[in-house]
Amino acid sequence: MTKRSGLPCPIDFATDELLQHQSEMELIEGILSVMHQLQDEVLVPFGGMVKPEFYEKVKKLNNHFKEESIGLAEDER
Repeated sequence: MTKRSGLPCPIDFATDELLQHQSEMELIEGILSVMHQLQDEVLVPFGGMVKPEFYEKVKKLNNHFKEESIGLAEDER
């Protein structure tokens, strides 16, 4: 890969590294989507402070997402 100046780029990524990066970006976008949804529903603002009246509902959602994340893990680590 070269820059516009014609000098070679000193960084080169293997195909598997690019695929891993893409996979990680999709995961991050999914998490951000959930965070936006929680914010839009006025349950959890981006600052993270939960209003007392929403605490139990947010706690249940948190436990749900935690279990989903554990289920998606590749191994016990």
